[in-house]
Amino acid sequence: MTSYDASQPVQPAPWWPHGPGGGQPIAPSAVRPGLETCKVLLSLGALCLIVAFSAGIALVWSRLGVDGQLAVMLSVTAVLLGAAATLKRLPATAEALGTVGLVGCAVDVASARTLHLSIATGVPLHWYITGSALAVAAVSAGLWAIRPGIVCPRLIGAAATLCAWMSLTAEPQLFADVDFVLAA
Repeated sequence: MTSYDASQPVQPAPWWPHGPGGGQPIAPSAVRPGLETCKVLLSLGALCLIVAFSAGIALVWSRLGVDGQLAVMLSVTAVLLGAAATLKRLPATAEALGTVGLVGCAVDVASARTLHLSIATGVPLHWYITGSALAVAAVSAGLWAIRPGIVCPRLIGAAATLCAWMSLTAEPQLFADVDFVLAA
């Protein structure tokens, strides 16, 4: 038995799988890549932000009027996208805010038609969907150019481009039927 010397650092004893006489020491296992807890919590927080914002707007939406609704939607989208573009030291937060902002951008262009804005109702539905999807793709490309390290602009931009392509290649009568149902 050895005596304990407080001036010497304590070294962990090596561990052998087959007892002290056999086998080689096993190195600690490397950390496996995967989802980090903070990213999961940040994603859930972004989802809660979307739900809370939607619920809050739903309660006061009819009292805002068309101008108020448009102002709220555009300002929240601009703040979210601006924050995503400027947060350099918090990439996961920028990713979450960028995702919420780009979804808000898609909601803005979709809401313009339901608000009966002349620019949205004056064109056929399939051209409006194509233009709106390309606008969202352009905003996604702009955010991606500013922050190339975050992934959400690439995914949302690709989805918006696919939506625009599907709108261009779809049968115009399908959109006429959908527009008729929406107008009813």
